[in-house]
Amino acid sequence: MKISYIEMHQLPKMAWGAIVEKDSLHVTVYHGKNVETQKDFFVEGAWEGAFAKGRFDQADFFNGSGGRIKQKKYKRTFMFSTASHTLDRLHTIRLKNKLIVSNSMPFALHLAHARLNPRYLDYEKDLNSILKGIYRYKDWIPLKGQKKLYLHYYCNLVIDKHLNIEKEKKMEIAPFEHYEHYRQILSCTLKQFIENAKDPLRKQPYGIVTTISNGYDSAACAVLAKEAGCDTALSFDRPEHYAEDCGLSIAQQLGYSSIILKDAQKYLDNEQLIETAFVSTGELGSGVVYTSFEEEMADNIVIFGEEGDEFWGKDRSDANDGFRFPDDVMAGVSMIEHRLRVGYIFTPLPTFGGVQWKSLWKLSNSPEMQPYSIGGSYDRPIPRRIVETAGIPREAFGMNKKGVGINYRYDSFSRLKERMSKASFHSYQQYYKHYRKFDREHFQRWLRYLFDTKNVYLHVALRKLGIESNLTMPNAESETNPGAPAYLIHWGVQEMQKRYRNAFERKYKKYLNLLQNENNRSSAVLSEERSPYSEEIMAEIGRRSRE
Repeated sequence: MKISYIEMHQLPKMAWGAIVEKDSLHVTVYHGKNVETQKDFFVEGAWEGAFAKGRFDQADFFNGSGGRIKQKKYKRTFMFSTASHTLDRLHTIRLKNKLIVSNSMPFALHLAHARLNPRYLDYEKDLNSILKGIYRYKDWIPLKGQKKLYLHYYCNLVIDKHLNIEKEKKMEIAPFEHYEHYRQILSCTLKQFIENAKDPLRKQPYGIVTTISNGYDSAACAVLAKEAGCDTALSFDRPEHYAEDCGLSIAQQLGYSSIILKDAQKYLDNEQLIETAFVSTGELGSGVVYTSFEEEMADNIVIFGEEGDEFWGKDRSDANDGFRFPDDVMAGVSMIEHRLRVGYIFTPLPTFGGVQWKSLWKLSNSPEMQPYSIGGSYDRPIPRRIVETAGIPREAFGMNKKGVGINYRYDSFSRLKERMSKASFHSYQQYYKHYRKFDREHFQRWLRYLFDTKNVYLHVALRKLGIESNLTMPNAESETNPGAPAYLIHWGVQEMQKRYRNAFERKYKKYLNLLQNENNRSSAVLSEERSPYSEEIMAEIGRRSRE
């Protein structure tokens, strides 16, 4: 049993794909340049522990993914670990005598020579089912040709020599007793996390930047990040509705010396189809605005306030220990492929201690937090206390809920055209025209979708008339839009798979040319250098010939 590493600079910096062989349990890992590789483990990301020990599987706060050899008495297994939240995941595909594991769905599909089924229109619903929690979500999606791709969140995967997969629970974290207890553990964990990311033993140490707005969550995260040594804050100041949420003033008051403001719509000028990275995850585009900050994010920890509305919300009486958000409609996974390509550690700070959401909810509603409760539907005492005790006036933040990002879920074609780059819209339009279908099933989907989402469109209409509404919005069970956005995931994954395929072709171009010539028996083909890659190359040639 051993790990063989094949570094490929053509791959996204933090992407990895592993092929686990039956019986020998030999693991071959193809990976980008920012993936840390050691004799007994590999990892992309950081955790609150000593880097050299590689015990990310036992961490309370692990952001990233990795794998390691696990020795238990006389039994050796291999373990893969997910992040300590449900905004990221691992993907597995089972073949005859192999198991494919990857932190990227398109990469896993490439290594398995598999594809999404263009006739299956429930991928968004399936991938959003994680909102039902880690015990109830649909853990697989169908592929073309009867294959399945399995999805794994918030767990460790233990693989034995027969390629059986055992899901091992993450380590339990103790309930938070009171505010100071929570605040101290949160700050201490963040500092240890940063130390791990900066460890000199890494081939790629990381700096730190934070996002900031004048809402609750990112402002509180900016306070915590500043205390831990962060001095760069990122915020949007245009277009107009983003300017209203800009965190410039708060960042200045906190003492940030580097405050970078950018346009949230910069992505509209791209010609590289960058929207594909965000729709291919299963969430239709939410994080695409952050492409404005790629230069600042690269090779850094990037602090986000993601899921603060859940874990820090006072009115979330549905608090549970399974990351279950049944009333939400978007899973928050859109940054997966983007972080792998740009090379940053996606760090949603409010998710720390997420399995103790019940104790956080009790804390938010406790008497000691009452002075930091302002009432109304937008009321989060925990982040308010963090920010106010840092010297920021009450009226300067957390007054109106705004948020950033876009989502294509409810868009028509005219709306998609406005909110996608010209190149991406044209590419998607061609894909849609090729695969769209109009039949009885499609008509029935439209009826279900309109019934599920009628309040969304009514809410928009009332707002245009200046009327506030309190209508019930769709949730994780709602029907996928069978209209313009119906094939965004299929299109995004196909385009991302092309990039992974091209990475292999560029890496092995000379071998591909030699192997395609049946009469060429050059010693170069039979060389020791070529042998570790021969199976992948031959399979790739076979796949291309089938196309």
